[in-house]
Amino acid sequence: MIARAAAHLHRISLRALSRLLALVLLAATASGCLEDSPPSAARPTRVPPTATPAAPAAPTRTPAVVQAAWTVLVYLDGDNDLEQEALDDFAEMASVGSNKSLNIVVQFDRISSAEDWDSRASGDWRGVKRFRVERNQKPTKANQLADLGEQNMGDPRTLADFAAWGIARYPARHYALIFWDHGAAWPGVANDDSSDGDLLTLPELSQALADVRVRTGVQKLDLIGFDACLMGQIDVLQAIAPFGQVAIGSADLEPGQGWAWNAWLSDLARAPGKDAVALAPSIITSFAAFYKQEDDPSVTLAAFDLARIDQMTSQLDTLAGALIAALPKSYKAIGQARAHAAEYASGDTDISAVDLGYLASSLASSGAGQPVTNAARALSQTLKQARIAQGHGADHPRSSDLSIYFPRKKKHYDATYVDSSPLTRSTRWDEFLQAFYQAGRSSSARSFVALAGPRQLQASPTAPLSLAATLNGADTAFVSYFVGQASATDPDLVRVLVSDYVYPPGAAPESAAPAWHDGDSVQLQWPASHWYLSNGTDAVIASLGSAGYGSNIYSVPGSYTARSTGRQFHVRIEFRVAQGHGTLMHVWAFGQGGGAHVRPHELQPRAGDTFTPEFRVYTGHTNDGADATIAGTPIVFGAAPLSVFEAAAPSGTYVVGLLVENAAGEVNDQYADVTVENPHGAAMPAIPAAPAAPPQAQTIVSL
Repeated sequence: MIARAAAHLHRISLRALSRLLALVLLAATASGCLEDSPPSAARPTRVPPTATPAAPAAPTRTPAVVQAAWTVLVYLDGDNDLEQEALDDFAEMASVGSNKSLNIVVQFDRISSAEDWDSRASGDWRGVKRFRVERNQKPTKANQLADLGEQNMGDPRTLADFAAWGIARYPARHYALIFWDHGAAWPGVANDDSSDGDLLTLPELSQALADVRVRTGVQKLDLIGFDACLMGQIDVLQAIAPFGQVAIGSADLEPGQGWAWNAWLSDLARAPGKDAVALAPSIITSFAAFYKQEDDPSVTLAAFDLARIDQMTSQLDTLAGALIAALPKSYKAIGQARAHAAEYASGDTDISAVDLGYLASSLASSGAGQPVTNAARALSQTLKQARIAQGHGADHPRSSDLSIYFPRKKKHYDATYVDSSPLTRSTRWDEFLQAFYQAGRSSSARSFVALAGPRQLQASPTAPLSLAATLNGADTAFVSYFVGQASATDPDLVRVLVSDYVYPPGAAPESAAPAWHDGDSVQLQWPASHWYLSNGTDAVIASLGSAGYGSNIYSVPGSYTARSTGRQFHVRIEFRVAQGHGTLMHVWAFGQGGGAHVRPHELQPRAGDTFTPEFRVYTGHTNDGADATIAGTPIVFGAAPLSVFEAAAPSGTYVVGLLVENAAGEVNDQYADVTVENPHGAAMPAIPAAPAAPPQAQTIVSL
């Protein structure tokens, strides 16, 4: 009896042991299948092991899946002219590398092109590969997890497959999804040149994130970031708010180097226990520190709490309703607030992104009525509460680091905005824009200046021109001036050489906005000079214009031609100007890349490429003629960066004009003909040596 019982227990133990071994082998097989499964395969559901009978020894437990603290998913779209920058940032990620607490997972799309920006590095492959980035790893075939062939990174299914795969294969307590590419604000992000410039629109972005939620069960990603231009916009935040906790993006154009990936990933690797609210300041401060070192005051980057976006959107709807009710009676007050609002992308009319916090503050004090004031203050307060961290250069001293689409004139409004932005469905913002344009058409208030003295004047390098005028009218947004050169064949055709703002009496250049009043005196002194563009050896005349009221950034528009392919880009070259000399900051191109919307991106000039300055043309028949341009003399990029310098104007006939712009953007002008006598005649001036470097640009960081 005892022997049979013992034998029975022995058989039970053997069966239990066999079952346990089978389960272990099954788990190991399932794990192996998961590693080798297709990239978009769903993660199999784990079944808990069957309990073993009681035994003298302690029961064996199946080991749990190793879970990291963070999985950082990087949607690295280098299928365009950012391929080299994509490789550079991959190298920054690899300088840190993944570890047991941190997975850095990349879907990397590259391109093959005849352009000189095409990189031959790391095997010069094209298409899409996936990597778990290890320390000092290169993005080569030998290191890939998968080769997906050519994929459209502008397709929401491509995004959803990547994010769902990355979350399933690399489970973690926290997830970050970061978009790396060109950005265009409300039109979207991630242009794919191999797919006719297709990009992820905001509706597609929301669709993909909703798909990821269903496929993974992850209700909200901890952090959604955009290492791209212009994505710090309320429209973008509203599109992603249901699917994330924290968002990071730049309201302005972002230089090609992008985020400081090595710095913030190093911080995360050292302290992986932090959550998204704690991680965000590391991304912001490392970004600001890098561009302070680069002496670039143009940058912005901020992090926002997405849980507050619904409240912010509701308050924007209330503000839009109050503004509609205030029109047309308060058009002047509202128009002045828009005219003086800080703009991103230096006022590019295709982008028309204004600082939302700055606009709300201006509307609160505009005098447009108490409902507008109350709504604007509430929105401004919520925006401040939602902002977790911000960092921006000295070019944006009053930035809230969040933008909104607000073209100043109806002709610059993009009708596709209605269907492209979720903001138009949840707020009356678009209805307000249409009401604003309608009120502007019926507005007849227009200020002007009355010049004192004769209209035929003379000037020389030793005898500057003094121009005096009186401002008439109370609806003045800006007073500016231009210096032009009359055509020898058509006296009514004036080529604009320089344009800048005139400051009200007693105002400082760094004033937030001009405060002009009826009867103010307008004073202008022109030292009989204009600006030249130089490569260090040659110099050509260029048209220089201010980037904004109170800014020391000036730009020269023109056409850029790549030597290697002959491809042309419409560009704006930015210089920081001080003491008659301008230092190159950025070469911004504003192409469409095959898509429907402008895709701003920074060009890296190469020796032998050519730049042809463009000049705006005014005629005697229009005083608004900013759309007409003529080409100047080309200049070739050399070993030294381009610069601009001020020098005496050659002898000839010029036009010096004063322009008065009202809240609707309508312009009145008065001008005088000026004859310049230069002892050197029309000879090209000597190229001066660059002055000593100015003090390093200030960077503002707020946490």
